[in-house]
Amino acid sequence: MPRTIPAGLRTHLDGNALTLARLYTITPQIGAVVRLTDHDADLTVDSQLYVAGAGFDASALETKGDMSLDNMDLKGLLDTGIARSDIEAGTYDNATIEVRLVNWASPADGTVILHYGFIGEQVTTIEGAVTLEVVGLSELLSEPIVPQHTPERFRYVPGNDYLMKSPGRAR
Repeated sequence: MPRTIPAGLRTHLDGNALTLARLYTITPQIGAVVRLTDHDADLTVDSQLYVAGAGFDASALETKGDMSLDNMDLKGLLDTGIARSDIEAGTYDNATIEVRLVNWASPADGTVILHYGFIGEQVTTIEGAVTLEVVGLSELLSEPIVPQHTPERFRYVPGNDYLMKSPGRAR
């Protein structure tokens, strides 16, 4: 699906000197939304404040067209609005994350969504750093929806509208 890029941001992207920053909106299932940016100063975009975290950065976004997982790691210090106690309490388990691109010199030019996904594994260190694994929406497709049954374990009994469990096989 093609991305819609606002005209102002498109004009900036077509230019020579780029002033771009990524915006990260982390929405836990319970708790406050965390808004971060990889810019060196706080940014206000669409009336929302995105905090520039000390030492906060993201790995390159890996996106594939073969339905494999879209991956990215966010790394930063725990003073970015993400507390160790929240991670240990599971606050960010399966939290949604939206990654957008903005012209930090002119946020009114609009933004474009680069990635939307979920927080996967979360790792903290004694030194106060945090690494959040970001997985794409295709991760949902890898989860089983219903229990799996194999034909060897069940058989159809004529006259019944259900499957009967077959006796175990001797091995």
